Amino acid sequence: MRRPDDPDQRMGASSLAEWKANIEMTAESTKNPKLAEELGDPNRLFTNELIEDINAFDKQAVVRMAKEFKL
Repeated sequence: MRRPDDPDQRMGASSLAEWKANIEMTAESTKNPKLAEELGDPNRLFTNELIEDINAFDKQAVVRMAKEFKL
């Protein structure tokens, strides 16, 4: 799910800034300061090429199904 302030509201979309932040956080948590260098260009790690297809579903139908769900 996207935050309301995200510029790209499509589910599953990624940005270069998000990937850089994740790499930085992972480098800190794994104590590997060379992680970004080892991974190289973060643009090769993700694509938004299929996001339109991924988001081609009836979102309101999913919300309705969730609201109507009974255990």
